[in-house]
Amino acid sequence: MTQVAESPYSFERRCLAAIAVLGLAPVVMCVLWVVVARVVGVQGELSAPTIILSGTLLSLCAVLPGAIVGRLGKPGYQLTLAIAVFGAALVAALAVAGRQWWCLFPVLLIVGLGSGWGFSRVIAWLPVSFDGRVRRHPVLTGLWLLTALLAVVQSNRMSVFMTDSSELGYSLMPGLEFVERHSCFTSYVHGASVAQAGLENVYDYDAAPPPAMAVDVSPFHRDRYNYPPPFLLLPRLLLTVTHDFAVLRAVWYALTVLIMVAVWAIAMGWLDDRHRRQMVKLLPLFWISMPIQFTLQIGNFHIGAVFLAIVAMIAIEHRRFASGGSLLAFATLSKFSPGMLVLLLLVQRNLRAAAWTIGFGIVLCLAVVPVFGVAPWEAFFGYHLPRIQSGEALSFLDRSLGEIANNFSAFGIPFKFQQLGFDVGWDEARTFGNVYSVFLIIVAIAAGLRLGRGNRGHALCVWLALLTLGALRSPFAPPHVLVGWMWVLVLLSGDLRSKWQVAGFAALWLLFTVYFPMESVVPAILLSLFRQTLLFGGLTWLALRRAPSHSVAEAH
Repeated sequence: MTQVAESPYSFERRCLAAIAVLGLAPVVMCVLWVVVARVVGVQGELSAPTIILSGTLLSLCAVLPGAIVGRLGKPGYQLTLAIAVFGAALVAALAVAGRQWWCLFPVLLIVGLGSGWGFSRVIAWLPVSFDGRVRRHPVLTGLWLLTALLAVVQSNRMSVFMTDSSELGYSLMPGLEFVERHSCFTSYVHGASVAQAGLENVYDYDAAPPPAMAVDVSPFHRDRYNYPPPFLLLPRLLLTVTHDFAVLRAVWYALTVLIMVAVWAIAMGWLDDRHRRQMVKLLPLFWISMPIQFTLQIGNFHIGAVFLAIVAMIAIEHRRFASGGSLLAFATLSKFSPGMLVLLLLVQRNLRAAAWTIGFGIVLCLAVVPVFGVAPWEAFFGYHLPRIQSGEALSFLDRSLGEIANNFSAFGIPFKFQQLGFDVGWDEARTFGNVYSVFLIIVAIAAGLRLGRGNRGHALCVWLALLTLGALRSPFAPPHVLVGWMWVLVLLSGDLRSKWQVAGFAALWLLFTVYFPMESVVPAILLSLFRQTLLFGGLTWLALRRAPSHSVAEAH
């Protein structure tokens, strides 16, 4: 393990580092165990809750000495910790797995040693401005610790369900069949399988690849593939490793969390100290919020698209045009909404960044042909887009109250008024969508003209606002599109000055993170319209506002 400074770290930073590591440990345990269990053929023989909990407890053993002592650079500390972790992993494997200890032991050992290493890295990286907060704000610190522990518990719950899909009690919403058995990731692997088999139409729900290339997604319901062809390159890469959906699902889950953590850390390092503190303090709330947890469970790529687009813009700010352009191009060709940031670059006359992005986009579009042939592009332009335009591919949008009320898209507004008795429908929905497209372009241009340089926190808010506004252009925008909105709220929380502002912020947070099961039409629709009004109004204001005067020259 890496040696760090011998000086003791504060209690606050020790707690922060321990919580961060304990939150990630079950995710790592999930993916490692699923892979190992499939390789050695013991899947399903050991209880998923026991496996995940054993990994978390071993992680706790690895971070607890450092969290108590605080002197990680003392002679022999790292070696002693490694020996202790080795012994704890061996004992835990024997106790949990019995005769199969040999397959669980290396997984526990990796999680334990990784936790010890991660703790030493995180604690050295945390800002010193957190030192002494327990004495200054004991009540707030206690509330934060409770929230952080809840985030660790939720991380364990989610990892159990991602390890074993039969553990329905660990689903985000136990008893709600749609959440338990819906997985957007099924559409990704099925679309890649269909394209790999050389079939003509990856967007045809009934298209089925040969059995040798098919992926058994049970017990989940297979979703329809709706993304542009370049996105197929990512699931196709995963399918070169395995066709086992349980393994793919766990890897996708861990990959999504890894992207989140990496980009969150990069953004924190890029921002000023005030916004950095808010991102640390509200990370547990952000993690357990409904949009994040819901998106992680269903495996939608929206988190990846938003976070990759943000890290791309940060890379471009550092004048790393190749890396930033490639990431932004892939995000745009996956979800389209990051294209708002490409338009922003053009308006700001950042032509080098825009050229790199467009160039990599062309390369990705061309790369589809040698891998899958031209069939995906022919199906996309000749079959999928016309059906989107006509509404044939979106017939579910007005099918049920739940789908209507939980659709945050401008396209879906007429269906809400239809539920209230107004004579509107698909024609009005298409009109709303077209008008909103023009509105988006105007907002992006205005944001580009108004956005200055030097205030990084403000720039990040504008990027996230444009990404979320772009996502709301999709005919169907369920709660997972609110990922960027929740991140914006985290950043804005540092501007709260009075108790009334804090209370209003808490109400706004709950309004967008709590699931409201409503069976009555009028309350459900009115609540949905109210949330949409706040969402569209707030995002537009954020995209167009001037940089706050209290934060100047944050570039250093």
